Amino acid sequence: MVLSTKLSRQLLILRLLALCSLGFVFYLQFLVPTLVGSASKGMQLDIIVTVLTSSSYLTTQLALFLLLSFILWAGLVWLTYRTVAFFMVRRSWRYRTFVPTFLLYTLLSWMAIGFANNVIYSGSRFDLLVPIYLRNTVTEIVVAAILSLLVAVPMLVALWLANRKKTVYAAAAILLAITISHNIDSGFSPAAKTSQPNVIIIGVDSFSPFQLGRYHEENFSNFISKIEQMHWFADSVPSVPRTFGSWSGILTGLDAVDSGARFNLTPIETVKTDRSIAYDFHNAGYRTVFAMDERLFANIDQRYGFDEVVGPRMGAIDFLISTIADLPLNNLFMHFVPGSQYILPNSYGNRASKGAYLPDHHDQKLQQVLAKTSDKPLFLVSHFCVSHYPYFWGESPKIGNHEGLSGMEVVHAAAIRRATEQVDWLMSNLKSAGYLDNAIIVLLTDHGHDLESGRDFELIGKQYVGHESMPEEGLIGQAFTYVNGHGVSVFDQSQIQTFLAFQINTPELKSKPAFESSGVSLIDVAPTLLDLAKIPFTKDRFDGRSLAAAVSGGVVGDLQNLPRFVESDLYFSAIADVTKVDAAKLMEETLQSYEVSNTEPLLQLKPEFFEKRLDNKIRSVLLGTWQLALLPPVNDVASTPIFENYPRTIVLFNRESKQWTNDFGTEFAAQAPVSEMIEALKSRYGSESLPWDSLMKSAIERHRFVDGRLN
Repeated sequence: MVLSTKLSRQLLILRLLALCSLGFVFYLQFLVPTLVGSASKGMQLDIIVTVLTSSSYLTTQLALFLLLSFILWAGLVWLTYRTVAFFMVRRSWRYRTFVPTFLLYTLLSWMAIGFANNVIYSGSRFDLLVPIYLRNTVTEIVVAAILSLLVAVPMLVALWLANRKKTVYAAAAILLAITISHNIDSGFSPAAKTSQPNVIIIGVDSFSPFQLGRYHEENFSNFISKIEQMHWFADSVPSVPRTFGSWSGILTGLDAVDSGARFNLTPIETVKTDRSIAYDFHNAGYRTVFAMDERLFANIDQRYGFDEVVGPRMGAIDFLISTIADLPLNNLFMHFVPGSQYILPNSYGNRASKGAYLPDHHDQKLQQVLAKTSDKPLFLVSHFCVSHYPYFWGESPKIGNHEGLSGMEVVHAAAIRRATEQVDWLMSNLKSAGYLDNAIIVLLTDHGHDLESGRDFELIGKQYVGHESMPEEGLIGQAFTYVNGHGVSVFDQSQIQTFLAFQINTPELKSKPAFESSGVSLIDVAPTLLDLAKIPFTKDRFDGRSLAAAVSGGVVGDLQNLPRFVESDLYFSAIADVTKVDAAKLMEETLQSYEVSNTEPLLQLKPEFFEKRLDNKIRSVLLGTWQLALLPPVNDVASTPIFENYPRTIVLFNRESKQWTNDFGTEFAAQAPVSEMIEALKSRYGSESLPWDSLMKSAIERHRFVDGRLN
């Protein structure tokens, strides 16, 4: 068709409008989350520039992500332009007609994308594009459908009339691919018929037994019913109440001081990954699979002995893209387009993407891996992280009984509930495929979590037992400063208590339900599983102990109470209260603490920062109901700068009564096995350059005499 000069001029104007709209919407999609998110645009740029200048790989990956996002929006704008241009040429529209038409049609396209995104990703930060009174309602779905039709029908008509045959073939191919990808449920491949049992470890993040009463047990009834059918160890603790330290302990059977996993993002070369039991199972002929839907702070991969790893890409790139992944068109692309997990690997099924994360996407990735046929028994480790901070994700949370809960507790309880639904899904599929017919199963949580610990800490501050009525204010601040979340307080039982339960279901043995109150540790999992699977190991290899006799025999009460060790993790003062995060300060502390590894693009603690923070750890030993902790000097702890120069000290704490003291010459201290606990603490951490002799000598000597009597 030969176009007139006037029509050519009109098309040129239309193209310029299309380019302007593309630039505006591409800028807007990054501006909006910044304005409504927790960090300012300047802080995001600071950390992005800092990380990008450290690695050309990261620069390339971020550029590819931005390029794809641009292509998606460019495609939408191009379709808008082609549609309006087609009708403009056909109808000979004038300038005053086609310009408003293009602008209106573009606006309708944006609105359709916004509404469709909010229907599928109701937790997206772009929900502000939808009026609040329409969100999560049938009306929202109807409006989204109407807008989509108003946009799609003219596009399809224009494409059809422009080139009917190509349009038919293209539309048919797209619809067929989408239909196939979203309706075929391949399920898991049938379990291999072997004499060796499958070994399944399933974890949930940030969930403590202490939360059952407060969060209302009926909200997690399916999970609790599973636990109650197993051998449940009710008093279980991690070596470090953070995901990386806890899981390193689970897999290696070593306390953090021996495994090297002292903090999240510890330089991976300093961690004894070769001690993981995944290597033992691999060498015994097992197929080893690890799945986790967030690996921001947990650098766990094939180096721990796994044949296959399911989850988002690990490394510094995850920190960059997860902050900007929640984009409406990208979200819809991930949900509807087959193969999008390979095109957007850092966004698809990544819990760190927050509003762009759908748990079903991670489950689909795990399903694809377990759909592969194998003639080997399965060693599967799967951990679900949707229950971790910030507690919101792409779906609308299912809020059950929330009586008496704060706003943050409501969403945390809903996130735990969603994670337990993923546990249900996984166990149901494993059962259907026959994996549980011959299996050893472990259900656990990696650490607890607390959002309302302030009340407990106010109580604890008044529970001091000593010759003085109250200790100095500095000591209370040093030992029991109010911090919630997890990993920062070894005294808050909601942070350090975990779920741990075993079940044996093999042709030779079926374990019985039992409730065990004796204290155990998550580092006991590794030797227990090797013992139950009859894979030989030396007794001195692990810090943990085998619980196989108790689990297989169903006997409770025979376990000896042995010392268990829990230490604090890295602490940022900006998140002392996770309900009131200081985003600016957190970003500043993050930039000071981390770097990109020289050998590969992993984010890790700076070596000098690592050494400094080791000195600030709280190291503790638990024995029965007692806990003895070595506190760092207050002037090194960012949480309490007002208490200056308070020296390193030892505190005794009763986990049941919440009473505590640093006065070991009291009747209260006389009831505790102080000497045994002090020796255990020194034995575990004695290799570290701390003033053990002076601290221990003073405590032991005071403990031996109470009111002039030899204790």
